[in-house]
Amino acid sequence: MNRKLRIHTLLLYLKATSLKLILLHIFGVMFIIGSQMLLIISAGLNITFKGWLIFVLQTLTFYAGIFWLIPIRSPKTKIIAFVGRLSVLIIGYGFLRGWIIIGGFWHADFWKFVILYDQLVLTSLQLMLVLILSFYIWLYQVGEIKGKQLVIANRKASEALEEKLRIESIMSQLQLSPHHLFGSLNYIKVKSETTNPDIAQIADLLSAILRHTLIDLRKIKKVYLSDEIDLVYNYIELHKKRSKSRVHIDYIDQFKNVGIENKIPPSILLTLTDNVLKYAILNDPDTPAQICLRQESGFMIFHTFNHKRGFPLPGRGIGLKSVRTILDYYYPEHYSLEIADNEETYSLTLKIKL
Repeated sequence: MNRKLRIHTLLLYLKATSLKLILLHIFGVMFIIGSQMLLIISAGLNITFKGWLIFVLQTLTFYAGIFWLIPIRSPKTKIIAFVGRLSVLIIGYGFLRGWIIIGGFWHADFWKFVILYDQLVLTSLQLMLVLILSFYIWLYQVGEIKGKQLVIANRKASEALEEKLRIESIMSQLQLSPHHLFGSLNYIKVKSETTNPDIAQIADLLSAILRHTLIDLRKIKKVYLSDEIDLVYNYIELHKKRSKSRVHIDYIDQFKNVGIENKIPPSILLTLTDNVLKYAILNDPDTPAQICLRQESGFMIFHTFNHKRGFPLPGRGIGLKSVRTILDYYYPEHYSLEIADNEETYSLTLKIKL
């Protein structure tokens, strides 16, 4: 787990790398090497291979502080872990420094050199300088990472808002075709000129449909599934009553126990039903259109089948594409939409996880 955290920290660091941060790292390494060179030169010594090894050791300690000592994730063990890691780093640095200068752990003067007071002070000062630089660059690095994360979060929030507005715009268009609405209204007008008991029923059907389709989609994101099912039935009945010829549709509602908690985006089922009424052959009793609703294993299943007419009724072309967009938004991994579009027949099966 710790290895994964260290890898995660390194990846975040690389993502947050900027020119300023790179220059800061270069400055840190050069400062460490420069200070060590000044100590060597001020002591009247020459820089040898061992001196360069000390530079490498301090550089490794510098990055151990950035990526291992300071970034401890667990708040519960933070102090204990920090003290433990710091102890390992101090002891390791002191021993490796002694090993480089003396020439090996087995040398007789190794332990005397390590515990020598002057060397302990010098080692502590060098290590303190390295760790202070590590902490400063780590703080800057964390600021860079958080800044980039904030930019990414703001961008994602902006994209989510744009997607939400786009979905709402599409949903606002998923209303009934004016062809059907005005056709029905004209039928009521004609019928009202003579007394007919069907007028009241037609008016009720149309009123129920309009109430559902004209809801404020900016405030209401989903509607009760039971209302959407009723809307499908009312829409089919309205289409039957206003058609000049007999309409042959086998409507089967096998949906049981529609709980009040079950909701779906408005006009999804209505739009798919509207497509059947526009594109299906409805006047032939031998080829009736089929619309079936059922519940199975926690899924709502909406199935349609019809024979296609040669000249479909006019529409706005919003339909299926908009339905897919809305389903992708609300049910990204919890729905399926299967379509079989042949020359003569068309079938559609929609499954939504409730």
